[in-house]
Amino acid sequence: MSSPGSLEDQLDVTYRYFSHHIRTCTSVVVAMLDAVAEGLTDESMTAMIMESGYLLDIYDRGMSVCFNHILKKPHDLDMESVDLGHLLDLYIKNAVSAESSVQIENNVGSVHVFCDAYSFKSLFQILLQEALSSAKKKLTVTLDSAVLTVIPDGGLNEIQKIFPIFAEILKRSGIMMEYDRSCIKLRFKDESIDS
Repeated sequence: MSSPGSLEDQLDVTYRYFSHHIRTCTSVVVAMLDAVAEGLTDESMTAMIMESGYLLDIYDRGMSVCFNHILKKPHDLDMESVDLGHLLDLYIKNAVSAESSVQIENNVGSVHVFCDAYSFKSLFQILLQEALSSAKKKLTVTLDSAVLTVIPDGGLNEIQKIFPIFAEILKRSGIMMEYDRSCIKLRFKDESIDS
């Protein structure tokens, strides 16, 4: 699947995607801080502020990666080893509510992949968030034969228009992104994986 046609289309898709998510996270933070200022506070409110703040950071970095790619700004690939299991655990710890009804099954383990770390870390966590928001009761993440698969039970609610842009960015460091309504797959070069 290819990116939206013109430069203007790509910029519009990127702007709409990230502005929606950034506004949503910001609204949660503002609402919770207002409640705290009114003396209404509990641990769940604090957790929501922390989760939304973490997601804001991910979306901010992802937006920067996408705009730089679309505008063809010079980008030095920051090729380094990323521990997939650790990154997934970090996402679960910081972006998933302890009260979430969705069980996340992490079958990745401590596997290292050599890639453009800055872009990958941001986009991978955004893809996890997309899958989590679609999951009903379970989100499964597996790694088998150099293919990382993210499967929300019941499939993805929709294929985001920004996915082709993500795929182009990941391809720069040799990661092939495939997706359909059932799952998202990231295919790594065999030589880039170290288990």
